[in-house]
Amino acid sequence: MPKPERNGNRKTREQLSKRRIPKLGYYFIVTDTKETEQNYMHGLRDSIPQELRGNLVIKVIKTKTKNLVEEALNLASLNPQYGEIWIIFDRNQVPTYNNSVACCEGFEQIFERIAQQKYIKSDPAIYAKLNRFGNEKEAIQLATQKMHEHEMNCKGKPSEMCPGTTVHLLVDEIKSKIEKEQIGQIG
Repeated sequence: MPKPERNGNRKTREQLSKRRIPKLGYYFIVTDTKETEQNYMHGLRDSIPQELRGNLVIKVIKTKTKNLVEEALNLASLNPQYGEIWIIFDRNQVPTYNNSVACCEGFEQIFERIAQQKYIKSDPAIYAKLNRFGNEKEAIQLATQKMHEHEMNCKGKPSEMCPGTTVHLLVDEIKSKIEKEQIGQIG
């Protein structure tokens, strides 16, 4: 049977790419801390739509920081569906910086002033509280700006960036994909 003629009804690459919505993949997030980082990641997971929460798996591994990458790869190999592997560690447990302590103290004061409550970094609801009293998009922009400043000063490794973080890259990626997916469902 001959193929039907298309008569010019083909879509251009530009038209096809507009319809593609980046879907939230499967993330395997590993951390070696039981407090702030774990609570923040659980809060991030709980903030996304219910049907996508299974796409984020958060594991806490009790191991030395130098063994964290190997342990994460071993765990990820047991769960091959999780294509995005992220490791989050508390850098002030690796080298201790005086600036880190001052930064945390300053943050605590600002949080208490704005939220009218004491900042407790081990609070399981810390992510929700930070979103309620702060601005996640602005925080991501500030972290990106700080990272670029460090890079301009030839500090390209996260371990050299103080103060600094790269967690915002993960949060931004997840939130952006979900936002684009929701916009695609509306449009």
